[in-house]
Amino acid sequence: MALNRNNIDWDAVTQRVNDTYAEEGFDEAVVVFLDALNDKQSLFARQEGFTLFPSNAACTASPFDLGDLPDDVGFIDMRTFVGSAADATLYAGDRHNRARSQDRDDLKGWVLDLSDITAGEIFPQVAALGFFFDRETLGYLINSNEEIPWGYTDGKAYLRNTSEVQAEVADPYTLLDPNGKLVVITDLTTASPGEAVVLALSQRPNTLILGRPTCGKATVAQSFSLSNGDFVVISTFYLSDSERNTFPGRIDPDIQVGNSNDLLQEMESFFN
Repeated sequence: MALNRNNIDWDAVTQRVNDTYAEEGFDEAVVVFLDALNDKQSLFARQEGFTLFPSNAACTASPFDLGDLPDDVGFIDMRTFVGSAADATLYAGDRHNRARSQDRDDLKGWVLDLSDITAGEIFPQVAALGFFFDRETLGYLINSNEEIPWGYTDGKAYLRNTSEVQAEVADPYTLLDPNGKLVVITDLTTASPGEAVVLALSQRPNTLILGRPTCGKATVAQSFSLSNGDFVVISTFYLSDSERNTFPGRIDPDIQVGNSNDLLQEMESFFN
């Protein structure tokens, strides 16, 4: 079940959890357990809504200030998405429409800002950015037992095979220059769905991943209900790129910068 289960000393963890429960209480013991799983994404939630996270789960940063980008550079910003299938179609379609409205023959390239994808669902983000991808299979879900491909084709984000559609776009757009220059901005706040997009674009030509390392939650989690109505969410797969490379920690950008001025200078150099 848990991704790192074979690397955990369960006897020692059980002892720490029991000791913490006796000395500090239930909530603190749960955090000790979540920390032992060592994936940053697992959590415990009570049915009334109160949630406990690992002690290292939070990823925060001062956002980059992009200012006004040049007119000959297209810009797509993303956000955390959680919603229905219909909402996902609208969200993805909005990004395709933004690309459609900005695209032109003399465009130097694109900037894609992933810094605000802090949580949420993966496949609406994949469907929303289909116009940037250069291959059908974008990555895999990997654990010790199996590898499951995921990708994008013809307006549809899929898992396992192209018939298992997870999110889609009603009117997908194709860029005038599908392999044109692309800057992907990452930050410490770029978490699981955002990290999936980073991995999907990591093999794309003419692409620069720029900014700060990501949050370090490049995993997929599953929810398990408990008998009292509470539930636990546990990471069960790593996300990988199309070459099956997994990233248990943060994903480093191609060029790491710490402030907005350096970010803008690197972008200008890349486009010119």
